[in-house]
Amino acid sequence: MEKRQTIPKGNLVQKNKNPFYTFFEYQTIYCGDKAGCLPKGIFNPLWEAIDNNVYRLKTSHKKSYDDSSEDKNIFLHGSEKQEKFIKSCNFVGVIKIKDHVLEILPKITKRNNKETTDSDIEFGRKVFLEMLKLNKELLFKDFGEVQLNTERYPLLEVFIKMFINEVTKLSRQGLKSSYNAIEANEIFLKGKLLFSENIKKNPFRLDRFYVRYDEYNLNRPENRLIKSTLCYLMRLTSSNANYKNINHLLSYFEQIKPSTDYRSDFILCISDRSVRHYQKVLSWCEVFLTKNSFVPAGGQEEAFSFLFPMEEIFETYVAKKLKRLARDEYKDNQVKIQDDSSFFTKDPDGFRMRPDIVVSNKNKTVIVDTKWKVLSKYKDFRPSSEDMYQMYAYGKKYEAQTVVLLYPEPADLEFDKAASSSIKTEYTVFDDIKIKTMFVSYSNEDDSIDESVNKSLRAVLDEANS
Repeated sequence: MEKRQTIPKGNLVQKNKNPFYTFFEYQTIYCGDKAGCLPKGIFNPLWEAIDNNVYRLKTSHKKSYDDSSEDKNIFLHGSEKQEKFIKSCNFVGVIKIKDHVLEILPKITKRNNKETTDSDIEFGRKVFLEMLKLNKELLFKDFGEVQLNTERYPLLEVFIKMFINEVTKLSRQGLKSSYNAIEANEIFLKGKLLFSENIKKNPFRLDRFYVRYDEYNLNRPENRLIKSTLCYLMRLTSSNANYKNINHLLSYFEQIKPSTDYRSDFILCISDRSVRHYQKVLSWCEVFLTKNSFVPAGGQEEAFSFLFPMEEIFETYVAKKLKRLARDEYKDNQVKIQDDSSFFTKDPDGFRMRPDIVVSNKNKTVIVDTKWKVLSKYKDFRPSSEDMYQMYAYGKKYEAQTVVLLYPEPADLEFDKAASSSIKTEYTVFDDIKIKTMFVSYSNEDDSIDESVNKSLRAVLDEANS
C-alpha cells in the first residue's frame, strides 16, 4: 500500500472562511481526519463529482495534433484494500467544493517519501506562477505587476488579486458609458410615448406616461459583468486584503446593476477600439462567471475549478524561453516550435511528426522534446522505452545527430548531489544517434528561478553548437 503523504491544512488567511488544503500532482488522497486525508465533507462531494464525469478534459480542448479520441481524466479515483482514494493527474490549479478550496501544485517540488514542508508548498507555487508568465493566455502577460511574495498565498487568492489589479487600472482610466433604451411608466413625457402600453398601464392616470427613451449611463453589459464578478469574488475570497480591495472597487460600480444573464451579456459586449482596455478584465470575468477556466471540464457552482494542463504549460514555457535565448545569445541558431514539415509515412496524408523544438544551424540539427514527467529515483532516472523509441524516430527522420529529452529536474535529484553526478544521461542507439536526457532546474542557491532555468536551457543550445 502506498505510503500516505501529508496534506498540509494550509495557513488560513481569514479564519473560518474557505479553508484550503494543498497537495501535489499524482498524490494519493484518502478520506478521514488523519494527516494525509481529506475530511468526509470534502472528499465525498469530490468523489461524486469525479464519478459523474465532472472532471474530464473534453476532446475538443485537446491539442490539434493529439490524435487520441478519448476524453482525459483530470482525477482518478478507486479503492485500495476497501479504502477509497482520489489521485490528481497532471493538472495544477484550484478547485472549490462547497466552502473548501483544494490547491494542486506541480509535482517537481515534492520529494518521494518525504513529508511536505511549507517551503515545498511555497516553492511549488513560485515555480508554477513563473511558468504562467510565458503562457499563451493573455491574462498572465502582466503577472509581474502582482505584489511580491505571492507564493505565500493560495493560488486562488493570487488569481483574484490579478483580477483586482486589472479592475483597478480600468477604474482609473474611467468606466465607459453608453446609451441604454429604457421603458418606464414616468410622471413626465420623454422620448417616445408607447400608446398601446400607455392605455394598458394608465387607463385612469392622466399624470403618467408609458415611454421609451435613451439614457446615457454606466449600465452597459461590460460593467454589469465586472460588478457581478466582484460580488462573486467577495464571497469566494478568504483574504482580508482582497476582500477590502473588492469592497473599495464596488464603490465605482454603485450605480450599475449586476448581470442577471451572464451569457447574454457576454454576447452583447462589443469589441471595438473604444473598449479595448476592457479586454483583459472581461477575460477574467468569463473565467470566474462561466466556470470555463482553462480546462473545459463540467462546471458546477459547488465544484468550481481553475485548472491548467501542466504538459502544455511546461512545453510553452520551455519553448518560449529557448527561443528567446537563441535570439539573444545564439544568433546563428534557428529554433522551430512544433515543426510539422515531416511525415512518419511516405504517404503525405499519413502521420505527421511534430517534435516540440528543432534547433538547427549550418553544422548541426538537434531535436528537443519536452516531457512533463518526473523520472524516478528508483529507476535511476532513466527515460521510458516509449520516449526512447519516439526520439529515435525523430533523429532518423530529421537526420539529427543528437536528440534531447528535456525533463523537469526531480526534487530527489536536486537534493541528491551524488546521484546527479553518477546517473547515465547519454545513450547511443542505432545509426549512431545520440539520445541525451537533460533537466530543467528551477532551484539554485545563487540564482533566481528565471536564471536557473536559463542555465539549463543554455546547456541545450550548447549541445547544438558543440
